[in-house]
Amino acid sequence: MTKQIVQAFELLEAIGGTTSRTAKEDFLKAGEDNNIFKEILVRTYNPDLIYGVKKKVKIKSLPTDYGNLNDNYISYLDLTSKLYNRELTGNAALDALATFLLNCGQKEAEWYMKSIQKDFKIGITAKSINKVFPGLIAEYSCALAKPLKKYPKRYSADRKLDGYRCNAFNYGGGKVVLKSRNGKIITGYTGIEQDIAQLPVGYMYDGEIMAPSGKFADVQKSAFKKSDDKIGILHIFDAVPIHEFEAGESTKILEERIDFLEYVDQQYIQEFPLWNLEWVQPDGIFEDSEESQQKVFRLHRHNRATGYEGTMIKDLDATYKCKRSFDIQKIVDVNRVDLTVVGFEEGKEGTKNEGVLGALVVEYKGNEVSIGGGYTDEMRVDLWARRNELINKVIEIEYREESTNSKTGKKSLRFPEFVRFRPDKE
Repeated sequence: MTKQIVQAFELLEAIGGTTSRTAKEDFLKAGEDNNIFKEILVRTYNPDLIYGVKKKVKIKSLPTDYGNLNDNYISYLDLTSKLYNRELTGNAALDALATFLLNCGQKEAEWYMKSIQKDFKIGITAKSINKVFPGLIAEYSCALAKPLKKYPKRYSADRKLDGYRCNAFNYGGGKVVLKSRNGKIITGYTGIEQDIAQLPVGYMYDGEIMAPSGKFADVQKSAFKKSDDKIGILHIFDAVPIHEFEAGESTKILEERIDFLEYVDQQYIQEFPLWNLEWVQPDGIFEDSEESQQKVFRLHRHNRATGYEGTMIKDLDATYKCKRSFDIQKIVDVNRVDLTVVGFEEGKEGTKNEGVLGALVVEYKGNEVSIGGGYTDEMRVDLWARRNELINKVIEIEYREESTNSKTGKKSLRFPEFVRFRPDKE
């Protein structure tokens, strides 16, 4: 056993000492028959093994590289198990860790400390370990979105937040764990942890940590600091029971989960209040139609104009799945193009736009395209009054995507909107 322990530490040092991906994989393969090496990897990289030791502990160890290797390895297994099972917490955990390190050599103490704080920093991940040892590490995944391809029959539209993705687990008894989308433990947001502990127990609350300013740069600065007083607000947009999350899929559809979050918001977040939490209410509930898609596109433009990253489209009839799927889709940023005005159209008879501008007509790839949106009521009156002056003017257009008529093959634009005139392009 002694030789395996020494080899395990030597392999970890070798992996951390190279920047080559293939070399790292070769060093991992060299430990294929070393079960102790694999066990240390599991206890360090398994995202579900949480030891709760956040504070940096000053290492006091023996002056040699190693102490009693066999006894210390058994103590390491025992200590990590007790920390994970919360048999040791708080100061008692720190005292037990300090006592354990006293019996280790310097090299042992360094690697065991890094393992317990899940912070090897040797340039490998659970994914790279599993590439060499398939299935060794339980990989972490939460619900992730794909680019919008097709609208569901029933869906919600939410603003896309530009923050730090966070899965907040409330295990009960004051135990709250925050994890990133990759399963990395997020520390330092004690305010969020304390507030999550007040919510219904046994749930994973999915959300985005935002800075009070709303700026991504601000939350990014705090997210990676080594401190226990980070300032952030967790914007919660979903919640599932922890055991269902661990199984990979929820039993309730999104519509039911939204109802649950509305209850949580009314009975907990607003009542206490919990200042570090906020519920992201859907901006709209839709049934798929061309009219709904037009509304969503305008909502997306508004989201972008007001500083949000974009818009999320979520299937109301879908369960929460721990993978990337079309149950959640994101509208990619809109496209813009400058086109020349070749005509105009009056608003339809019987509508509020009768007698004023209905649309400007532009040329796009040899075809005429009507641009009917993006104008204020005042603009429609003014532009119609001087419509003949607008021919050959260049305007900037915002659109979702290019479309092709299946019968004629002619190119057009989907959901085009007027943005502004471009006199600099004339």
